[in-house]
Amino acid sequence: MKLLLIIFNLLILANIIKYKKTISKKFNLILHSNKKTIHKRESYLLGGIILFITFLLNYFYLLTYENQNYYYNFFIISCFFLISQYDDILKISPSKRIFFTGMVALFAIYFDNALSIKTLNFYYLENYYFPESFLMNFVFPTLCIIVLVNAFNFIDGIDGLASLIGLSIIIYLLVKNFELFNYFYSIIAVLTILIFLNLRKSVFLGDSGNYLISILICCILLKENYYSPNLYYAEEIFLLLFVPGLDMIRLFGKRIINKKNPLLGDTDHLHHKLYFNFGKLKTLFIYVLMVNLPIYIFYFNNNFLGIVLVFLFIFYCFLIFYLSKKNNMGTKLKKL
Repeated sequence: MKLLLIIFNLLILANIIKYKKTISKKFNLILHSNKKTIHKRESYLLGGIILFITFLLNYFYLLTYENQNYYYNFFIISCFFLISQYDDILKISPSKRIFFTGMVALFAIYFDNALSIKTLNFYYLENYYFPESFLMNFVFPTLCIIVLVNAFNFIDGIDGLASLIGLSIIIYLLVKNFELFNYFYSIIAVLTILIFLNLRKSVFLGDSGNYLISILICCILLKENYYSPNLYYAEEIFLLLFVPGLDMIRLFGKRIINKKNPLLGDTDHLHHKLYFNFGKLKTLFIYVLMVNLPIYIFYFNNNFLGIVLVFLFIFYCFLIFYLSKKNNMGTKLKKL
């Protein structure tokens, strides 16, 4: 039955790809080249629709045939997709998008207790319990969702990067708990093909695809923390999302200092700097390695956590300094 579900998903994917131009034009899902992107031609933002159809089929299969959906929350996943899909089509301001997704997250957490945070398991400290704390039970997980989703959306600047990072995080979640395979096998199959299509500049995730992948990861991490509070260390999740999170903080700080809107996009991200200096393939390799190598070092030996965090932070700062200096020198030479 699972194989049939994957085949059915792939058939839907094939048909959407076949009529991608028609669908994209009909629903205004075409991203034109502009100063905020490095794409030089039109992009078809159909990845989110494809992934959402895959999610729906997998969700109703689990509900109908296996009577389990512990790690999904249909409401928050669907709402995040619809909000971001609306943004792909009609474009809404980042502040409004954050407000609506924040309200949806708070509402979902209120009605789904498994999305709240009642305990945190620290490697260097002990377990902390927050059974009756409104701040930790509702506000903090809402903030975590907003930060993770937006940090993930920040890495969608070059072909295939967001898909690769999303897939690598999902694989790590499976390494930690292979029971999650039932929730992800069809999504992994479709996402793998979308990576190939993305690299071929055929189909792109769009905000809807990025939001869908990241909110799925959020649901899994929050519910894993609820059902199995000792499965993850808080520092482990921090390490898993360290690079995109740190890059987002740097960009916010720099834009605020320069009196710019911190929510508006540009080409000053780490992956843009890598791309302008090393090209696409090397950028994908370096970024994926920076996200995955530290977390697997921690997975095999917890004692290296402090060293890994310090080294990763220093390496990130060195890369930003080196690449920025190199870009500035190149700009000066062009002026001469």
